[in-house]
Amino acid sequence: MISLALTLIQAQAAPARDFAPIEVFSADKACVARIHRAAGQERVAANMARFTLTVLPFDEVENHRELWSTAYSYDSSQARYVLANFGRAFVELEEHFSESHTVLMIHAPGREAVKWSGAELSIPRKNLGGTNQNRSWLDDKLQPSIAWTDGAFGPCLELDIPCRDGFVRKLDLERLRLIDSSDESNMPRVLPAIQGTLPERSALPYVVSVQYPRVARAGREIEIRILGNHATPGWTFLGFELEQGEGKLILTPHSQAPDGIQAQVLTVFRTSARLSDLPIGRYTLEISGWSPGGPPATLDVLPGSILASLRTRGGFAGIDQSLEVHEQGLLRAVMARDQPAGFMDVDAGRMTHMRELIAALPAKDRRATTANAADLFKHTLGFWSGDNWITLEVDDLAATETERELIKLIRAH
Repeated sequence: MISLALTLIQAQAAPARDFAPIEVFSADKACVARIHRAAGQERVAANMARFTLTVLPFDEVENHRELWSTAYSYDSSQARYVLANFGRAFVELEEHFSESHTVLMIHAPGREAVKWSGAELSIPRKNLGGTNQNRSWLDDKLQPSIAWTDGAFGPCLELDIPCRDGFVRKLDLERLRLIDSSDESNMPRVLPAIQGTLPERSALPYVVSVQYPRVARAGREIEIRILGNHATPGWTFLGFELEQGEGKLILTPHSQAPDGIQAQVLTVFRTSARLSDLPIGRYTLEISGWSPGGPPATLDVLPGSILASLRTRGGFAGIDQSLEVHEQGLLRAVMARDQPAGFMDVDAGRMTHMRELIAALPAKDRRATTANAADLFKHTLGFWSGDNWITLEVDDLAATETERELIKLIRAH
């Protein structure tokens, strides 16, 4: 016991020359992440020390004004590191693959570290580097990267991991899930759903009325309320089937026969179909047994994180620009038709000001234009007010002071 205590004292007292802080820059060089010994651990051997991950704006490194920091599990193993722009996420990728141990570790501000084993990443065996431990499962020439891209439910902070033999594994760092278009878990679902096959005695009920949101958020649960009658006395509601294709959502309710003798009375039922994992898009809603008698029922599904959108057209140059502000502090911009989207980070102060302006606007759609005015910018401004999506169509002169200030703030990219 005394010998062990002396060894520990000597380890702490000796100069710690076996570790130099690791620095990783974001792709835009605006932020830097540092893995370093925690305070008070400067002279502790690396295999015994505690470590900290600190993310700072590059121009504030000397002032030590950090964006965020957290305890870090550093084990001296060979690894690659990548830092997202704006310091949104920090990733460690182990060079050597293990199905049972951590090969990917994700740190982000405000949440616990997330660890993925090799088995959870589902890397094909041919991409594992064989049995030679000096070979990496990662591509020797291409580096992992983190960037915003368009996903099924809105902007996605995507980690691309180039593996050997040209294979690429992609992860959504916000939703912490693999990005795989063939994954059935990404398909829209409905509850309550028909389980298994339909019973022999089932039928379509009569749907009297349907209530649904005009605009909904992608990836979030969407409620469709239904009032109907069972076609046969004594029958009860069973569940829904859901089909999606070519911009259509086809929802089919089913009734089932009762057990035993029932009173011969047609029964009214009220139920809700709860849709989840519905991607961005405009859908025509069809419900079997329902005849709306008017124009087709349409459902617009917007990105789940969108705070406000702005489309600006006209002016001398005839511009057509579309901008979206997202809750994560992100601006998605399409500066001309048929151009790809670009993504820009928005600082916290500007986001706060936008929210204040949105809160000051009436929660009511509005359309106002200036008569006999030429070469004005025409704006379509949309924003969430509670559970409702509000749309304003105004030009530069017809906009109110608050509307004009919000439009100017969104366009100041």
